[in-house]
Amino acid sequence: MREFFGIIFADSTEIILRVYQVDENKWQLLHYTSRDLTDKKRQKAITAYDLAEVIAEFFSTSYTQHIIEWKICAREIARETVTEIGLATGLKVEYLDRAREQELICKGMFTELW
Repeated sequence: MREFFGIIFADSTEIILRVYQVDENKWQLLHYTSRDLTDKKRQKAITAYDLAEVIAEFFSTSYTQHIIEWKICAREIARETVTEIGLATGLKVEYLDRAREQELICKGMFTELW
């Protein structure tokens, strides 16, 4: 059975969306897109509204309509902004500190290499 999962990664001034299809425990990247918000940052600080607006645009696309589970992670963004993004989207946003980021990288390397 095919299932679809979505990951959104907010990193300072960039938001990345990845959509994966899972067939029998095999993960395949189906879609990748990113949005750079540096133009907004030059004018003013990036707000939770700016980030939630981009996430809402992602959610309105055809390739995100059948996602059974979303994960949102953020780093190098104010924790208050991360909380506001979670409230605006209705999804739990995991703040990635350095230790958690390293743990995820190592898990990813382990699953890819072994």
